[in-house]
Amino acid sequence: MDSSEKSVLMNDIEDSMLFSNNDDISYLYQRIKKILKKNKNNWNNNNEVEFIENLESNLNKIYDIVRNEYKQIINKLNKFQDLSGDDVEDENLDYDTLELELNNLISSLYDLDKFIRLNYSGFSKILKKHDKLYPNFILKPIFEIRLNNKPFFKILENYDYLVIKLSNINEKIKNKGNKPSYDKQNSSAGGKQTNFVRQTTKYWVHPDNITQVKLKILKNLPVLVFNPDKEFNKSDMAISSIYFDNEDLDLYYGRLRKDEGAEAHRIRWYGGMQTNTIFVERKTHREDWTGEKSIKARFSTKEKNINDFLKGTYQLNEVTAPNQSKENIQLSKEIQYFHLKHHLRPVVRSFYHRTAYQLPGDARVRCSLDSELTLIREDNFDSYDRTNNNWRRMDIGIDWPFGNLPEKDVERFPYAVLEVKLQTQLGQEPPTWIKELISSNLVESVPKFSKFLHGVATLLPNMVQQVPFWIPQMDVDIRKPSPNAIHNRKLHEAAAAIGYNGAKGNQLDEEEMLHEAAAAIGYNGAKGNQLDEEEMVGGFSSYGALQADDIEDLEEAENYIPTTVSKESPNAAFLKEKILSSNQNSLPQLFWKACLAIDSFLYSGNESIVTSTPDSYYTTDIRAPEGKTIYVPIRIEPKVYFATERTFLSWISIILTLNSLNLLLLNYGSQANMITSLGFSFCCLFMLIWETYIYLKRCVAIRMKWNTEGTFEDKIGVNSIVILLLSSFVFGWFVTLKQS
Repeated sequence: MDSSEKSVLMNDIEDSMLFSNNDDISYLYQRIKKILKKNKNNWNNNNEVEFIENLESNLNKIYDIVRNEYKQIINKLNKFQDLSGDDVEDENLDYDTLELELNNLISSLYDLDKFIRLNYSGFSKILKKHDKLYPNFILKPIFEIRLNNKPFFKILENYDYLVIKLSNINEKIKNKGNKPSYDKQNSSAGGKQTNFVRQTTKYWVHPDNITQVKLKILKNLPVLVFNPDKEFNKSDMAISSIYFDNEDLDLYYGRLRKDEGAEAHRIRWYGGMQTNTIFVERKTHREDWTGEKSIKARFSTKEKNINDFLKGTYQLNEVTAPNQSKENIQLSKEIQYFHLKHHLRPVVRSFYHRTAYQLPGDARVRCSLDSELTLIREDNFDSYDRTNNNWRRMDIGIDWPFGNLPEKDVERFPYAVLEVKLQTQLGQEPPTWIKELISSNLVESVPKFSKFLHGVATLLPNMVQQVPFWIPQMDVDIRKPSPNAIHNRKLHEAAAAIGYNGAKGNQLDEEEMLHEAAAAIGYNGAKGNQLDEEEMVGGFSSYGALQADDIEDLEEAENYIPTTVSKESPNAAFLKEKILSSNQNSLPQLFWKACLAIDSFLYSGNESIVTSTPDSYYTTDIRAPEGKTIYVPIRIEPKVYFATERTFLSWISIILTLNSLNLLLLNYGSQANMITSLGFSFCCLFMLIWETYIYLKRCVAIRMKWNTEGTFEDKIGVNSIVILLLSSFVFGWFVTLKQS
C-alpha cells in the first residue's frame, strides 16, 4: 500500500468510506482480491509468499490505525468526563459546543466500529477465496493465529462500557449540568392519566447495524443503569431465562396459536450463575375482545428454594417468606399448581446481553436491545437429562458463544432484538425520532417475535408440527440499502447510461461523472422533497431486497427471469378430478368442464408478475421446513362474534315469521293450505336444527381459530330451505288446481 493510498485510508477513518460503491465490500477486500487473481492460472510458492506478506502488511497497518483511533476516542471521552464532572463550574462551559463535539465523538466511534467490521469481513472473505482458488495452499487456519496476535477486531470488546459513559456525558450536557427533572404525571405508574395507550413492537437488527442503532437511541434516551454506584461489569447486562413446557409442548402450541389464557412459565435471573435472587414469572395471553390485557406476573425467591418449589415440597407463605405480599403468595401457589398439574420441566434457556434505554421515572418511551441472543436446550426429551434433575443445566454459565456445547443443543440467533415500548395518550403520535428509527433501513419489523417459540421450533424440530411465521425467513438477509447507497448507485447507472467514459480512479473525474449523471436524470438534490426521494428510490429498481453477501457469488449467479404466479380457485382441483373421472365427451364431463370454465373466469386476474434482475435475488416462495406448517397468528375481532350472533338471530326471526304463517294456514285454510302448512312446519323444524348446528360450528371455529376454507360457509342450509319452501308452495298449488 503506497503513501497516497495510506493517506486515503487515514482520511476514510473519519467518514467511514473504507469501501467502494458497494457498501458491503471493504477497501481491503477489493485491493487484495486483485493480487489473488493476478496469477490465477500459475500460482506458485513465490506468489503465496508475496500474498502472505501483503496480508501481514495490511494487518499491521489496520491494527495500528484501529489502536490509535481507539486511544484518541478514549482520551476525548476522558476529557469530556472531566469537563462534565460535578466539580466543574457550569458557568465556564459552552454546552452547545460540547454537544456538537460529543456528537462528533459518537460519529467517530461508529465509524471505527464500521471500519473494524468491514476489514475483519474483508480478511475472512479473502482467506476463504484464497483457500477456494488454491486448495494446495490452505491458509485460513494458519492466518487466524496471526489475526489473534493482532486482534484489531477485539479492541471494541468493552463497547458497552463506552456506550454507558457516553450516555452519562450526553445526559449531563443535554441538561446543561443540572439534575434532570422528570414529569411525575408521566411516571412509570402513569400518574393520574387513565386515557393512554400502551404499544410494544419488536424488530430484528443486523449485527452490522447494532452500533448505529445503539448510538441513535443514545442521543435521545439515556442507558438505564439500575445501580450507578456499582462499577460496570458486562455480566450485569446478562439475562438468562429457563422456559418450561411438557412433552406434548402444550405451552408452546398455546402461545403459538395465541389461545385465550395461554400461559408461558419461565425462571429468570440477572447476571452470572452465582446470582442468588431468582424470579419466577408467568405470562398470560388475553384476547382483545375480552377487554383485558396480556399480563406478566412474577415473584422472587432464593436460588436454593427453586428445586423444592418445582417439586411441590416448598411453598411460599407467611412463615417461609414473611416479606412476600399476599398477591405474590397467591401467585406462587397458582404457578406451583400449574407446574405439577401439567408436568412441566425445563425445556429451553435463553441468554442475551440487554442494553436498556429509558428516562429514569418516565415510562412513556422505553427501548431495549438484546444482543448475542442464544437459545440452549434444557430438556430430556431424547432420554438425555441435561439438567440432572436440577432446574437448570450447570455445565454452562454466561460465557457466550457457549463453544463447549454440541451444536444440536445451541441455537445462536443471528440478529439483535430491539423492543420499543410506547405509552402515549390516546391520539398522540410517537416521538419523531422513534418513527424515523423504526422506518429506517436499520431495523426489520417482526411482530410478536418470541424467544421461547423460536427456541422450541429450532432446537426441537422433530417434536413440533407447526412453526412461527418468521422461521422460513431466517435464511433471508434482512439488510436493506441505505438511501445514500441507492442514490450513489443510481447516479453511477445513469452515468453509464449516458455513455460517460471518464478516467477510472481519478477522483475529480468521478465527481464530474456523478454531476453529469445527476443532471442527466434531473436530480436537483433538494433536501426534504418527499416526491424526489420516492422517485429516487422507486427508480432504483435493480437494487434487490435480498442481496448476495459476496460479490463473487453474485457474479456466478444465473439471471432470473419474470415469473408468473397464479392463484387457483379452491374448487379447481375438485372440478378437474370430476372431469377426469367422467366418460369422454359425455354429458357429465361437459357439465364439469363448463363449471371449471366459469370457476376459472371468476378467479382470473389474480396473477402477479415478479421480475428479478441479474444483480438481485427475489423470492415469492416462502415455504415451511419439510413436514412442518407455518402458523400465522389470527386476530379475532369482537365484531366477528357479534356478526355470528346476528346471523343466527336473523334466521330465528325468519323461522318465527314462517311459523306464524304456518299457524294461520293451519287454522283457517283449506285442505291444500293444510298440506302447505305441514310443509312449512317441516321446513321450520329443519331450519331451526340446521341453523343451530351452523351457529355452534362457527362459534367453535372462531374460538379454535380454524382457518380452513369452507369452515364458515353454509352451502347446504340455504339451498335446502329454498327447495323445501318452493316444494311446499308447488305442492299446495298442485293440490288446489286438482281440487278445482
